[in-house]
Amino acid sequence: MFFLKVTNRLVQGAVATFFLLLVSTEGASAHSSDFVFARWSQNQIDGSVELSLSIQISDNPNIENREQAVEALNSLMQVRSGIEGELVPVANVAKGDFEEDISFPQDSPVPIGGAGLEELESGVVAEGNGTKHKILTLKWKWKPLPDKKQMSFFLPDDCQQNVVFWWAGAQVSGLPPGKEVPWQIMLGGDESFPVALSVIGKEETAAAETAKITWKQFVVWGVGLLVALGIGYLIAGRGR
Repeated sequence: MFFLKVTNRLVQGAVATFFLLLVSTEGASAHSSDFVFARWSQNQIDGSVELSLSIQISDNPNIENREQAVEALNSLMQVRSGIEGELVPVANVAKGDFEEDISFPQDSPVPIGGAGLEELESGVVAEGNGTKHKILTLKWKWKPLPDKKQMSFFLPDDCQQNVVFWWAGAQVSGLPPGKEVPWQIMLGGDESFPVALSVIGKEETAAAETAKITWKQFVVWGVGLLVALGIGYLIAGRGR
């Protein structure tokens, strides 16, 4: 069994290597049905993160119907929060919603190609072809713990899907302009590179805490002033 597992792993690695050689050649592209496209991003306003997983249902050798696609996406990835955090299913920390479309995310760093891609991207169905390509996307959204500085994602060893994972909007989080958006191909048993979490709202939180302290001090001072005035009034009344 170990030998079979290792052999299967080597075969998968060879496929991924071949794919990398293809995409490095000018004009080459990946066949869209061969991969799950995983897009990670962070909202720079509220700090929430989103992981979208998109899979092609039509013409996919690994997926026969929507039910299989839903099952595959729901159990596809685990997440590690922090450097030494435990791996947990994304479903344990996030809320997921499904969306149906006819195109993959348009900011994929990997050229997407293959038969019928023109229809896939435009949504236009050629004459005589009564079916559209179907893309199912699962979007996980959640707010990371404020003390975590990074997170990474893991594919279980028995995962049958090949994943193109990328960090959308990495420039916003400190990637120098002109640098390539970080991305990688993940096979079963792989862990993604760590994605850095921006500290959102820290200044606002500090300001809110300062405001609370100032308000408490104002109340204390106000009560103290009233007490002092009361005592002064009593003393003045006795003096008369």
